[in-house]
Amino acid sequence: MKTVIRFVRHHWLTLGLLLGSLYLVMWIVETQRTPGAMTIIEAQAMDMTAMKAPPGVHPVAAEHPVTMPVSAESSFPAEVLAFSDESVAVRIPGRIKRTLVYPGDRVVPGQLLAEIEADEFAAMSGESTWMARAGSSMALAMQREVESMRASLARSRAGLSASGAAVERARAGARSAQTRHSQARRELEAAEQAILDARASLKYSEAEVGRARRLHEAGAISLDERQMAEREFESSVAKTRAAQAEREARFEAARSMEAEVEAAQAAVKEASETQHIAKAEVDEAAARLKKTEQEARAKEAEREALKSTAASASTLSQYRYLRALSHGVVSERAASPGAVVMPGEPVFQIRAIDTVRVQSELPQTLASQVSAGTRVLITTGSTTREATVTSVFPAVSADSRTFRVEALVPNKDHSLLPGMYATLSLLGGPEDALSVRNSAIQYDAEGNAFVWVMGEAESSGEATDWTCTMHPEVSEPGPGICPKCKMDLVPRKGTGDHVAEARKVRLGAQGKTHTAIASGLAETDQVIWAGIPGLFPGAPVRAMEWGENGPKELPAAAGVPEGHDHSASEASKVSVDDVPEGVYYCPMHPEVQSADPGTCPKCKMDLVQNGGE
Repeated sequence: MKTVIRFVRHHWLTLGLLLGSLYLVMWIVETQRTPGAMTIIEAQAMDMTAMKAPPGVHPVAAEHPVTMPVSAESSFPAEVLAFSDESVAVRIPGRIKRTLVYPGDRVVPGQLLAEIEADEFAAMSGESTWMARAGSSMALAMQREVESMRASLARSRAGLSASGAAVERARAGARSAQTRHSQARRELEAAEQAILDARASLKYSEAEVGRARRLHEAGAISLDERQMAEREFESSVAKTRAAQAEREARFEAARSMEAEVEAAQAAVKEASETQHIAKAEVDEAAARLKKTEQEARAKEAEREALKSTAASASTLSQYRYLRALSHGVVSERAASPGAVVMPGEPVFQIRAIDTVRVQSELPQTLASQVSAGTRVLITTGSTTREATVTSVFPAVSADSRTFRVEALVPNKDHSLLPGMYATLSLLGGPEDALSVRNSAIQYDAEGNAFVWVMGEAESSGEATDWTCTMHPEVSEPGPGICPKCKMDLVPRKGTGDHVAEARKVRLGAQGKTHTAIASGLAETDQVIWAGIPGLFPGAPVRAMEWGENGPKELPAAAGVPEGHDHSASEASKVSVDDVPEGVYYCPMHPEVQSADPGTCPKCKMDLVQNGGE
């Protein structure tokens, strides 16, 4: 960094002059150059692909559709196929023990054709069957044990329910005994309180009797009053004794109730223990049942596996016998008795030929005419049979542009054999229809038919816009200067009177020269039948007289910008050599000449003097 700063300090004047010169040159290039002139960099970067030739007019041959009888070419090559092909192949390895049919024999479904010697599969089938039966017996025994366990669990649950009810009854008895015991204790307490009251009353009566006796002996009270006090005392003594007797009775009752409570609590404890034992038995029975059920499921799965194995072994054993699946005729025997065969190896070929299939490839132009039910003739040698199309394959071959049709033909006499060559002919006479030449029929990428017709152009011969001869991509609605090279814009002429339009059509019968049009065209349309290569929607076209080698003459050029059509002006034929000496002229347009210096009115370049500096 210090080195750079030191260099700038020592050479600042030189650097300033270089920068000033650079900016001066850039200013001169941008502001002082003549219109149309380019720098070396601009010339190198110029997009030459934009300099395209002006659009021309396609010469074509066109005519109106005509109504005429069209007869389709209706004979096409066909092939005879069997109604069904059955390949009888072996499924297990072994040796062919015997064959029961020969080519030409008729067979029916299920008929035995051959037997394969493979004893190991028969032995395996017997062993698997025995094991499957043993597995079934074990699974059945386990199922019975499961049922027994379920019954035991049900009994244990019933015992648990009964013990639960006993616990509830014992608890109810305990609660009742406790209630009666509490009542007896309250009555005992009341009896003890009555004793205390009686003793207090007795003590009071005893004091009153003593006092009454002393007062009577002293003569202070009468004998009646003394006797009354004595009777009160005796009554208190009797009440005290009665209270004591009641207290003893209540005490005994309380003790009895307490014993009853203890007995009830003992009954509750015993019932709870019984319930706990019953619950343990239920849990144990449930665990045993769960384990037994698991074992039973395992045995059942094992039984199913053994059963499946036995079924597979039985199926494999049945593979020793080759049987027919359908009606037909044996057309081929590929192996003889004693031959060793492997799985997948065909032994017999059976073909159903009471009815045969005749298939043919038809051109896609007939797709709208052929459908299921179309009458056809099948010809093989000198034999011709009438049939109907039974199937139209919904696909067109991308290579041949054909589609396949099929007709089922009765063949009871077996005169039609698979592989025979035949001819399929479509039935139907010529019909009047709006038709065009075959060369006018075109097909798009999806196989849809269309024709080119001449449509009216939007403009004809008038200037469509203004453009630059050096930069055709510039388009302005009116006169002006090119924003890129500063040259004057020139008008761009319109195209021809007609443009090409693609019209989709539905085809009818196709003859040798013309094809019927079912829909899509009118009699007033002009259909292009020659000069089609290179057409595109909107392409300018002009109908010309057509000969064997193409158009007899070409149309005049169209769409050429004014000022750029060198063929339209005789002045454009002037060369630099034709300019008189001392006259000023334009190097790009030598026909522009002047006695005085100036600029070219076409490209704005400075005029140069011929023979001068």
